[in-house]
Amino acid sequence: MAIRKFHSRRVWHNTRVMLWLAPVMLLAGVITVSLLNTFAVLLSIAGICLVGTVVALVRDVRKRFVYILDSNGLHLEHDKEAEYIAMSDVVDASLIDRAAAREYIRARSVGMDKAAARERYRNFVRFCSVDIGQTSLTLGLGRSLIDRLPEARHDLLLMRLRDGSEMLLSPDYNQEMVTALSRHARNNKDREGRS
Repeated sequence: MAIRKFHSRRVWHNTRVMLWLAPVMLLAGVITVSLLNTFAVLLSIAGICLVGTVVALVRDVRKRFVYILDSNGLHLEHDKEAEYIAMSDVVDASLIDRAAAREYIRARSVGMDKAAARERYRNFVRFCSVDIGQTSLTLGLGRSLIDRLPEARHDLLLMRLRDGSEMLLSPDYNQEMVTALSRHARNNKDREGRS
């Protein structure tokens, strides 16, 4: 079977939301300056907008990951680490959106202490370049705006493994990767059934 190579998706949702909110916040600052005759409010709003934009850029500029799929398994790679998952260990793969991914990991972490839940979350998203908004710096406002964007729907791939763990991946061509993973897993099961 042919080897398929997928790259992770790079999205700019957090930055886009900050660039939409910054002019509104600055306009509110200008109105406040005209009413109160003080520039301190405008300067502090400008500072908040600048810091928010920098934080959004840092969250959106993630390392790109490479997913290499062959007939025997899936190689997950990026600068610091690599992992190989045998096709016999893959239970299924499906498309999922950001809100469902957040809810999925919350449901799977019920009853765990904070350290264990944080570790589970880290393992869940370690090969995902899309920020699913688990930790929100905008008190949920930015997260809800991003979840409503048309391109934010079904941009993730949830892969469940035989050992009970799961991974969230973010390939550029997510539907193609789901199809390829399903086909490879089915072919692998057929080969195991024949032997």
